[in-house]
Formats: sequence, C-alpha cells, structure tokens
Amino acid sequence: MAPAELDGRSAQEIRLIANEIYARAGYTFRKPEYAQYFAQFGWYHPTVPVGQFDDSMLPAAGKANVDMIQAYEKAHGINQNI
Repeated sequence: MAPAELDGRSAQEIRLIANEIYARAGYTFRKPEYAQYFAQFGWYHPTVPVGQFDDSMLPAAGKANVDMIQAYEKAHGINQNI
C-alpha cells in the first residue's frame, strides 16, 4: 500500500483500513463498532485477546502498512485522538 492510496479517504475509512490489518491477524477488538464491523466477514476470527496481542504478530507487510498509515495520519492531523 502506498500513502497516495489513502488520499481522499475519510478518517473513518483510514481507521478501518488500519484495523483490517489487525483483524486479519486475529486481534480481538475492544471497541464494539470495530468488533461488529469485522464480525460481518467470514475471514475474521478474533483469537488473540487485546492484552496478549503484539505488533510482532503482524506479517511484515502488515506492520509496514500500519506504520505507513500511522505516519500518514500524523502528517495529515487525522485520527490523533483515538
């Protein structure tokens, strides 16, 4: 994923993109809106409790994408209060 792919997307869409990376790694979401959103997908299997999840559980490409998304959000002043 390239930063330009985030251009024109809402803050909500960008958060969903970032959280999909975690969802695919089995992250169990604390926030009900994310748990409910990802529960609609057959591929989502929340298997790793919040307190036990570590970013090292992400595939290398996923971690790189999360880092890029966070840098993009910071550079654009979005999603900084979550």
